[in-house]
Amino acid sequence: MNKKVRLLFILFLVSLLFTQNIFASECRAVIDSDKGLLIVTGSLDTKGYGRNVTVELISPGHIAKPSQQTNEDELNESLVAVFTGTVDYDGSFTVAEKVNGSTGNYIARVYADGFVNPIERAVTLISSQDAAASLNKVNSTGNSSELANLLEQDKELYSCLQLDKTDYNIGSKNDICNVIISRKQNQPAGKYESLSILISDFQESVFLDKFNRMSKSNLESFIKSSAQTLNIESSAAYKEFKNQTYMGAKAKNAVLSAMSGKIYTSYNEIKTDFIEQTVVNTVEFIEHNSLMCSFLESAAEYLNISNFNTYKNLSSARQELIAEYIKKCNVKTIDDLNQAVYNGVILYENADIEKENESGISGGGGSLGGAVSSGKGMASGYNPPETKAVSLFSDLDGSHWAYQSFAYLKNIGAVQGDEYGKCNPDVNITRAEFLKIMLTALNLTDYNKENTVNTFMDSNPQMWNYPYIMAAKEKGIAKGISENEFGCDELITREDAAVLSYNSIKVYNNSAANNTQSSDGSYTGGNTEYSNKDMVKAFSDEQSVSGYASEAVEFLRNSKIINGVGNGNFMPKNNLTRAEAVKIIYELRVMQKGPEQ
Repeated sequence: MNKKVRLLFILFLVSLLFTQNIFASECRAVIDSDKGLLIVTGSLDTKGYGRNVTVELISPGHIAKPSQQTNEDELNESLVAVFTGTVDYDGSFTVAEKVNGSTGNYIARVYADGFVNPIERAVTLISSQDAAASLNKVNSTGNSSELANLLEQDKELYSCLQLDKTDYNIGSKNDICNVIISRKQNQPAGKYESLSILISDFQESVFLDKFNRMSKSNLESFIKSSAQTLNIESSAAYKEFKNQTYMGAKAKNAVLSAMSGKIYTSYNEIKTDFIEQTVVNTVEFIEHNSLMCSFLESAAEYLNISNFNTYKNLSSARQELIAEYIKKCNVKTIDDLNQAVYNGVILYENADIEKENESGISGGGGSLGGAVSSGKGMASGYNPPETKAVSLFSDLDGSHWAYQSFAYLKNIGAVQGDEYGKCNPDVNITRAEFLKIMLTALNLTDYNKENTVNTFMDSNPQMWNYPYIMAAKEKGIAKGISENEFGCDELITREDAAVLSYNSIKVYNNSAANNTQSSDGSYTGGNTEYSNKDMVKAFSDEQSVSGYASEAVEFLRNSKIINGVGNGNFMPKNNLTRAEAVKIIYELRVMQKGPEQ
């Protein structure tokens, strides 16, 4: 090497030479052209905090060998520079030093205390003049066609950008260049100022073009060959995808089907979707509870640590009950899985598991409120089902008038507490929350996903309330506050809660819709009967009930599901509390199902 030649150069990562990788993420090396510094950044596992990191830059022409096979004289002869640094608390490190050298190919060898084998990466040094010229050429182009034509004609630029080491020539060149133009415009200065970033963007764009065009039949092998590029190699999801310890053929096929044909715009977007698809499809197709429990252990890195620690400390029998519960949930995302684990822990942490408990899916959004009686309010001939609270709410004791209702609905997975273990019985409830608890408790959450059209602008498939609103719309239980708005976050009024409750009864049992008077003078609705002599006196303010709600209020009053708020009043325009909601939904459940244990 000619040590008299002092150049500023750009260092960029080309490929990993050794399979043993001590890094949890990419190691990069760049030149700061303004300061003349070679900057090497990387990341170790967080357990590397406080350890020393040493980076050796080895000269062109040197045959890369593991350090233990390189004698000291040979190593000293080939060394261009040595940098040292310390791993930060999050596992990252940065080392920076002034460097002298000439253009060409080098080896960057990185050591860390406590790791036996270093990592070695091939890097290429480019002069600052060539770097500046390449940047100017790319920045001068205004569209993808212009850039593609430039790369076709300028072989020096093509080589400088290292496109000969990518699949650029067999890709969709205009699409690749379109990504570069877009990313150039999104740079802080509206143009590329770093060649290493430009090269990295080209490499990513070429990869994304190839991935997005990959057929389903070839996608599995491509994912495996690209695991390091996507930074998924050490993830639990990739290990499961590769080894299929719990993932069957159906689950893997579902992952590939879900990812095939999508248009991804970054490495991280592919990584995130791959992990989520692998986890949720493995969960969906696991048949045995014991295998579900084992898989949850292996996928613990994707679970809320507090939820998982509580789950992990339960007996195997309770864990298997939770696994069975999770299998009944519509788990489509990792967030859904975390919610299911949380609900399962709440349901079975303190349950009497000698008896088989009912379980239902409780999505996000919390509990609901309704206009209900504070007394028993049960129909004649029925006794309330005996229930045990799965886990007591911190703000509700056994003396509360709605305690039994909360305990029962919690036991079947229809209600849950907030993050502090509270049920907030006196807080008013929203329309979407009321709907969620009611449909879950009454097992009315199913709907035709292909044929049900969403016209509401305040709910979409990414929101927790969406499936409940779509189910209610399909069944005719709810219409929304307008054609285009459901009013998800609006507090529900007592008369509106009565309408939703009445409509749910009609869906469940047509006799409730008829509510016809029989020849013996009795009325029938759902599973509740009452005769003329048992008909409940109208509320004092019933004339203030809106016309659309009058039939619902009358039916629920005569069914003894609602008793009013005192002084003979119903207060139809008032909002509902969560305790009132839970009480009315509990009564609806018993009216439809009978005295279940």
